[in-house]
Amino acid sequence: MATGSMPIRSMASSRTADGSLQKTAWEGLRALGSLKITVIMFLAATFLLFVGTLAQDEKSLPEVKAEYFNCWFAQVPFSDFFPVTVFGESSLTGWFPFPGGATIGFILLINLIAAKATRFHIASKGSRLLWGTVVSVVGGLLALLVILTGHRTDGLQGKPPLAYETVWQLMQVGSAVAAVGLAAVALTGNRRRLVRISLAIAAISAGCAAVGMLFGGESWRMNEPGLRIMWQLMQSSVASLVLLAGLIMVFGARGGNVLIHIAVGMLMFGQFAFGDRQIEERLNLVEGQASNMVCRTDEIELACVEVAEKTEATESVTAISGRLIKAREGGEALALENLPFDIKIVEYFTNAAVTRVGPFAENRATAGLGTRWLAIARPPEGGASSKSNVAAAYVQLTDRKDGKDLGVFLVSQFMNDRSQLFMEAEGDVCDTVDTASGPWRIQLRFRRAYKPYEVRLDDVRRINYSASETPRDYSSFVTFTDESTGAEQPGRIWMNNPVRYRGETFFQSNYSKVQLADGSVSEMTGLQVVENAGWLIPYVACVLAFWGMLAHFGGTFVRFADRHEREEEN
Repeated sequence: MATGSMPIRSMASSRTADGSLQKTAWEGLRALGSLKITVIMFLAATFLLFVGTLAQDEKSLPEVKAEYFNCWFAQVPFSDFFPVTVFGESSLTGWFPFPGGATIGFILLINLIAAKATRFHIASKGSRLLWGTVVSVVGGLLALLVILTGHRTDGLQGKPPLAYETVWQLMQVGSAVAAVGLAAVALTGNRRRLVRISLAIAAISAGCAAVGMLFGGESWRMNEPGLRIMWQLMQSSVASLVLLAGLIMVFGARGGNVLIHIAVGMLMFGQFAFGDRQIEERLNLVEGQASNMVCRTDEIELACVEVAEKTEATESVTAISGRLIKAREGGEALALENLPFDIKIVEYFTNAAVTRVGPFAENRATAGLGTRWLAIARPPEGGASSKSNVAAAYVQLTDRKDGKDLGVFLVSQFMNDRSQLFMEAEGDVCDTVDTASGPWRIQLRFRRAYKPYEVRLDDVRRINYSASETPRDYSSFVTFTDESTGAEQPGRIWMNNPVRYRGETFFQSNYSKVQLADGSVSEMTGLQVVENAGWLIPYVACVLAFWGMLAHFGGTFVRFADRHEREEEN
């Protein structure tokens, strides 16, 4: 008897332990999905946003993003609460730790998943559950496919595989079918009066849009950038409807609500995964000019350029990061293998004005432009300002071959980087240093990068408001040329209508007229180049949320209309 009863007690004990473990895990999941955590994280995010806004009084937007929003833990200085523009210079020191944007976002994402896992209950079983799961997976894969195909790195991003005329015809047919379908549903069937009225209004709206697109001519026709966006929305809608159908099969009437939360989670994941990978650069082009060089306006570099012979097409450049320059201020000299001289950073200015040397001014420079110009420190410009910092530094150069002191030079963006700061063509003024190994040019400038393609400015157009010199619109007609294949891709960039090419987005930034070296005047355009690996995720997430809301609140409205009419009948 004893021998036969032991396994039964053992199995019962094991089942009890498993049940206890599952209960503990479930309670832990419910705790992670608590609404209290949501509220606390929203309050923390609001406070962090407030602090980050105050910090932009002195710090640039990229610095604030890195130190507050893209990090796991932020060090919040007490001085942030006393902006210089309001309280003046402060001697307050110290800081306190606070969860960074990455921590807050990660906790909110876990909270969202845990809350829905414990509160959303499956409303189907058997074959309906199986097929609902399959359809949901297919819809999710379609949404993923839309995102991945939109992020291809060859050619114009977002360009549909169909002709633009075909996309426009799909929009025309789609609006007409939607109008007829909504009208048919409104006029047939035993539906409540409020529902029929709503469907009729929607049918009339869709019908007006269809008539305009079919018979409105060119005035109604959408331009190519708009059609590229519509193509993405069409693909996203197909994926959303497939996913919604699967979720309704699994969760019943709450399928739309589940889709809304999937969209919110996708937005959070997109920002969490790609938020710190957004890079902004600038490209200035004169009409007819082609270039593959862009500059990072949030970083600087000290470029040492070996002056090439006139017969040579390229120059050797050694660039020293602005962070390293700032870190070595007043310290040991920089000794780089590629340079024939050592560089000692005597003084560095994040932001400086340049003025003529006066008779009584103390001047650190002993050679070059610094003998005529003087750098004066200015408060740094923060992200709240439309101005940019103009860096400067005094550097002492020592010839490494014979140990000769080459002098203390002033390097300043105001003189060295005029082409980028003021959009001046051929306007950079730099010192040339004679060394035992030959002449070198030193230049403090925005950090530069070189693309595997060229951008040529074919034409730039400015349209003013009527009877005014105030610009209404700038348009840049450019041609992208892939350096490896030679393939050319034309594009038009104008305000609020960017072009996406090889993983980067080109925005129209500014426009000016410049005087060239030969005395002629030409037009110059400024393009903002943004590398955003997750640019399509918000599009797909918003479309998912739209169809989820339509299903969820549409169902709520139908139930309300049903109850309202029953109350009237009674």
